[in-house]
Amino acid sequence: MAEDIGKQLQEARRSREISLEQVSKEIKIGPRYLQALEKEDYDVFPADIYVVSFLSCYARYLGLDAELLVNIYKRGCSREKDKLKLNPKLNIVTGHITVEKPILRERIIPFRIRKKSFIRFVLAIGILAGAFLLAIYYLRLTYDEFPKQAKIKSAVSLDVLKK
Repeated sequence: MAEDIGKQLQEARRSREISLEQVSKEIKIGPRYLQALEKEDYDVFPADIYVVSFLSCYARYLGLDAELLVNIYKRGCSREKDKLKLNPKLNIVTGHITVEKPILRERIIPFRIRKKSFIRFVLAIGILAGAFLLAIYYLRLTYDEFPKQAKIKSAVSLDVLKK
């Protein structure tokens, strides 16, 4: 039944007289992936999620029942995966090995410095240091000018009093 997927896609595309390149441009999926779907060569795809996504998009574009085709694909793949779990020589089912993490590792939260966060941190420190130095410079200028202004005002006020 999984063999019908590629034939259905190819027949629907040909009945509409559409080329793979035209479909590729319109739905933004590479022509090699569309051709792989039509040939049912799922090893071309990097992961199963790509097959499901591209198959659904391509089927909708062609006006086919996308959910039905995806379900047919998933059923076919699950049977193949079940076959892979069987070891024909020993007639046993192999399973997955799980390794427990040490208790100590769960308690320790690793401190990681990422490049972007480090750059942001350094920039923030630089901005704060620059603002601090600018404030000190401004206060120093006003402090140097303050006694001069006070002396001038006091001298003017004394001259006014003497008159």
